[in-house]
Amino acid sequence: MPFSRIGLRLQRLPKSVQGVSVQKQLDRLLLAFVALLLCAAALAWANIDGQRHNERIQAQVKDTLDGLSAIESTQNSLLLLRRELVMAAAEQLAPDFSSAVEVAAARDLPPLLAASQRLAAHDPRYADAVRRAADALLERATYAGNLAGQGRPVPSAVLFKQLLEASAPTEQSLREYFDDLQRSLNESTRLAAVAEVRQQWVSWSGISVLMLFAIAGMVFMLRGVYHPLRTLNQAMQRVGEGRPLAVPPLEGENEFARLGLALFDYSRHVDHLSQLAFFDRITGLPNRTRLIDDLGTTLDKNGQFALVLADIDYFRLLNEGYGYGFGDRVIEALAHRLQKLLNDEVRLYRYSGDAFALFMPLEGEHARDDAHQQCERLRRAASEMLVIDGHRLALTMSFGIGLYPHSGGSVETLLSAADSAVHAAKALGRNSVRFARGDQVLKARQRLELADELRIALTEGQMQPHFQPIIDVVAGEVKCAEALARWQHPVKGFIPPDLFIGVAEESGQIDALTRVLLKMACEAATGWPAHGHHPPTRLAFNLSARQVRPGVVEMVRGVLAETGLPASRLEIEITESAIIERPEIAERLLRELRELGISVVLDDFGTGYSSLTYLMRFPIDKIKVDRSFVTQLEGQRQAAKIVAATITLASSLEMTLVAEGVERVSQMVTLVELGCRQQQGWLFSKALPSEEFVRWVATAPLRIDAVLRAQADAADGAGSR
Repeated sequence: MPFSRIGLRLQRLPKSVQGVSVQKQLDRLLLAFVALLLCAAALAWANIDGQRHNERIQAQVKDTLDGLSAIESTQNSLLLLRRELVMAAAEQLAPDFSSAVEVAAARDLPPLLAASQRLAAHDPRYADAVRRAADALLERATYAGNLAGQGRPVPSAVLFKQLLEASAPTEQSLREYFDDLQRSLNESTRLAAVAEVRQQWVSWSGISVLMLFAIAGMVFMLRGVYHPLRTLNQAMQRVGEGRPLAVPPLEGENEFARLGLALFDYSRHVDHLSQLAFFDRITGLPNRTRLIDDLGTTLDKNGQFALVLADIDYFRLLNEGYGYGFGDRVIEALAHRLQKLLNDEVRLYRYSGDAFALFMPLEGEHARDDAHQQCERLRRAASEMLVIDGHRLALTMSFGIGLYPHSGGSVETLLSAADSAVHAAKALGRNSVRFARGDQVLKARQRLELADELRIALTEGQMQPHFQPIIDVVAGEVKCAEALARWQHPVKGFIPPDLFIGVAEESGQIDALTRVLLKMACEAATGWPAHGHHPPTRLAFNLSARQVRPGVVEMVRGVLAETGLPASRLEIEITESAIIERPEIAERLLRELRELGISVVLDDFGTGYSSLTYLMRFPIDKIKVDRSFVTQLEGQRQAAKIVAATITLASSLEMTLVAEGVERVSQMVTLVELGCRQQQGWLFSKALPSEEFVRWVATAPLRIDAVLRAQADAADGAGSR
């Protein structure tokens, strides 16, 4: 039976060694091994002793048999000598009788003497007796021969009787000795048989004891060592394959059981680490790392599938309004809702903070439509009312779909394609489903490259502030200069702000960009000369919506301290959309800026949804009418009415109003007629470097009439050419 099957059967034996330490078990096993060796040594000694005993008995038997053979040879030789002598006498050859005796003695005496010598090896006494018997026979025969020569022959019967009497004592002694040897042979044979039986008994007894020890040792090894080691090995293989242990592999208090408990604890820790590494703690869904691993495995197989990224719209507002714990519960509930709508083939992942990922296997020609339908079903389900902690929420989600292999052949390109698609869905109004396009992936890669180049630009001084004037066209004065970021790439040339500002926000470089530009702008503004009786021009600077957070005021204060620019000369512009997204933080930020003496400007006014509320709530000094209204002043009466209403509102709230994006004379005139004196746009000047800006302020026409004349002269000059 194989050891493995024996081990399996031994598992059903009583657990008698669970409380015994492995050291004690090994000590017992060592004692059993020593006993086994002693038993083997005793058996070997018994075999050797029995073999020696048998050899002695065999030697004794051999010696006895040799003695019997010698006696038999002696008896035969003695009988032959006597017979020959008797026969010689019986023939009555008196003249030749002596010769016949001599012949018989010469022929038959040597064998008799040789036999007596063999017998002498066993008992010298019998050899002498045989010699004496031979001498007696020869003597009687010789005497009879002499009588026959004298004419007095001895009768054969008498001679036979005399010869028989001469050898009778020796023959009797030989028979008795033969009988003794025969009895000794029988005894030796009996002892040999007894010794053989005893040897067999000792051998079988020793073998039985050895087998018992061997079986006991094997059982002990299997039960106490092999089975625990085999169980531990199976448990380690299970853990190595990534399958956790449900219970400790061994029970008891010995070292093997403690090893099993340690392995069980290790398995739990590994499983916990695996859960942390590959599964989301809140939803229990596989995370982004697991998604990347699964995608890498799937790409090795031929097939078609969709990778979908689903992002919750405006989820940040939930975290800020109700706390991150509330946001986690929303994520958990939404994940549970989405999971119920998916079949077994579609896998849902927690991709990031407010984003999920879905892996959808696709088949057939209508794969694109199938993916779109599934995402639309999920989008509608996500928008259904959700109640969390008594709050009724109507959430929406934006879906981006990347198709394999059309959208990319690697994990990175697929993720980039789906991410670009979800960003496109958000840019187009959110709560929608979009497929990845090739240009989106290309743009995403270009933005990544631009982010790397932006880091270099900030360290190598490629980024510079340019200044566009804000003019009071009635008074003919430059009231302020807005600092605008300009990037002159050494290879690509001029890069528009619309490209790199968003990249700076996404890549986390907006703070560095803001600090560099603000410092350079403040340093330039401190060197601007006063014009006439007016103090140096004020400086306007834009803050990104991503910078509406704590810590920005300290950065601005630090830059002002480094450059020496008075806070009263600085205006901070913030967009209306930034205020809408984070109103509480924005209000605190603006009040802290006002406490420093910095003016606050509301940029892009009219593009938000709660303008009047925010004008009353926030400490705002100036309003900038968005360029979209200014460009529609000509031909759009509604736009003119909105601008007029905004001017009236600002005047009633004692706020300064600036119209941006003025590009034509008609727009300038209309704005002045509506009551807007401060204007900004390409009609007056584009954004200029600091030195050019200073020269322009000193020479450019600033009053409305001067601007009109300058435009008329420029038109006449163009017409004459």
